[in-house]
Order: sequence, then structure tokens, then C-alpha cells
Amino acid sequence: MSEIDQVISERKKIRALRTREVLIFLVFILISSMLWFFYSMEKVRELEVSLPLQYEQIPAGIVLSEPLPQHINFKVRDVGINLLIYCFSSRNDTLHIRWNNRFANTKKEGLFNIEYKELEHSILENLQSSTVLLVEFKPHNINVRFDKLSDKMLPVQFAGTIKLSQQYVLSDKITLKPSQVKVYGSKMQLDTMKFLRTESLKINELSKTSKLKVKLDYPENIKVVPNEVELNIPVELFTEKTISVPVKGINIPSNMQLRTFPAHVDVSFFVGLSRFDSVNVNDFSLYLDYHNLVIDKTGRQKPQISASLPYISNLRLQPAEVEYILEEKR
Repeated sequence: MSEIDQVISERKKIRALRTREVLIFLVFILISSMLWFFYSMEKVRELEVSLPLQYEQIPAGIVLSEPLPQHINFKVRDVGINLLIYCFSSRNDTLHIRWNNRFANTKKEGLFNIEYKELEHSILENLQSSTVLLVEFKPHNINVRFDKLSDKMLPVQFAGTIKLSQQYVLSDKITLKPSQVKVYGSKMQLDTMKFLRTESLKINELSKTSKLKVKLDYPENIKVVPNEVELNIPVELFTEKTISVPVKGINIPSNMQLRTFPAHVDVSFFVGLSRFDSVNVNDFSLYLDYHNLVIDKTGRQKPQISASLPYISNLRLQPAEVEYILEEKR
């Protein structure tokens, strides 16, 4: 073996020795760290925790006078390992506050307190540990200041436009469910309110019966229960129907009689298929008003029509005008 090879071999041995020494040192450091960690976990330590507060829904007839705290901060004491388990456990990370009917049963009008003991109990329930010690927490209690609102039932009106596709009509009335809602607010404000409207809604080319949830439009300083309604729009295909309706006179003096030519007029209209057979001559009234006839000099009048059916449309008369004669009875 040459001198060069000997030198290279010696260097490799030295490098391997150093690498082994470094590994031994690192293992020693790791073991020391683990021993220190386990030792420190056996010591009693303190942990500061901040949890968000989640309040039960405020009753409809109540409005808070002041904002409520949104977090509770507390300090706990236990051995390190238990605190570590607490931090990584699947605990509830929100503290729930329940009203328990206190708005109705409060001794002092407009105020009640969530006391220290109740908050302490809620925190301990959240900790889910029999060994942990609750050192302190803030706030120590929660003052709930509130006002009771007046209430009133108001009807709901639809605000918007609905356009149907060609060959379609409404088969019945458009309805809102519920048709009335309960409104909470100051008595002065409620006295000025007669109804509530839905938010403005625009519907085009509707070709089938639809049910939609629609929000109500109301001022921010009142409460509405419920705050949305169901809009029901009954839609179906239509067809045309024609009915012969007699022309009658109204406000005719007892000593006069009215004759029209023709005596009957054809009334044509659009109606949904489901209602076609139910519409008859009794659903319409054609009449001439005597007060209009006495000032008319032409001898011809367009009959006025009365129809109470909401599901018919596009009413047309044939003929559009009739001739008439007013004469005294014999």
C-alpha cells in the first residue's frame, strides 16, 4: 500500500470516528431533552385560556340595552401533562350561556345578573377534568340589561312583479304563508305600522307552480317573527272560453224599463284548464247604468262588466256595444 493510500485510509477512520461521536452527542441531547420534558410535565403549572361566549337566542320580545361580553378569560393550574392533554383534547371550545327563562322571572325590571357561581360551573364543565384547579376568571359576572318590547300582529303584502310565460295564467290567488307576522318594537313605532311588505322580487317567464321563501322588509330597530314567508304562485296552462251573458239595467226607475239589442253579449276570457268547467254565466254581470243612459244621446252603450274571479283574464265583449231603448212601463 502506498503512502497516499495510507493517508486516505487514516482520514476515513478519523471522519468515521467524528461522525460517531456527533451521533452519540445528538442521542445524548435527545435523551436529555426527553428527560427534561417528562420532568417538567410533572411540575405544577398554570395556563391562561380565552374562550368565546355563545349566548342562547334572545327571546323575540326582548332587546338588549348594552352589548354582552364576547369572551371569558380564565387561568387554570394543574400538572403539565394534564394541561397538555387539555390543550389537545376534543373539548368544546365555546362556552354556552343559557337564559333559563330569566327575562320573564327577573326580580328587577330590565336587569339580571349571570352570577360568579354559574360562570364557574360552566367553565369547570368545559375543562372536563377532576384535577384541574380554576385559579381565576374574568369577567366575574355578566350584567344583562334589557328592554321589553310591545308587539303587534301585522298582515304581509307581496312587493314585486310576476310575469308568466305565454299560454300560462294563475290558477288561483297568490298567497303568503303565514299571512300575518308578529312585530316587536316601541309602542309609538308599532302604532304607525299597518302592514309589512316582502322584499322586492321580480319573476319573469314563470311556467309552473312555485313556492319561494321571501324575506320581509322592515326597519332595523324592530323584530319580526318569522322574518320570512312562503310565497305560493299557482300557475297552469290556459285556454279560451266564451259565455253568453244577459245585459241588465241598474238604477232604473220603477216606472221605466230597459231593452237592449242584443239582449245577450258573448264574454270571452282566458281561464286555467283546471277551472274551465267551473266558470259559468253566474260568475259575470253585464249592466247598463241608468245614470249614464239619461245623458247619452247616441242610443249605444258599452256594457259594464263585473267578475269576481281572480283566475280569469283578458275579458272581451262581443259585441263591444249594445243598442238600447228606455221606455215607460204600461
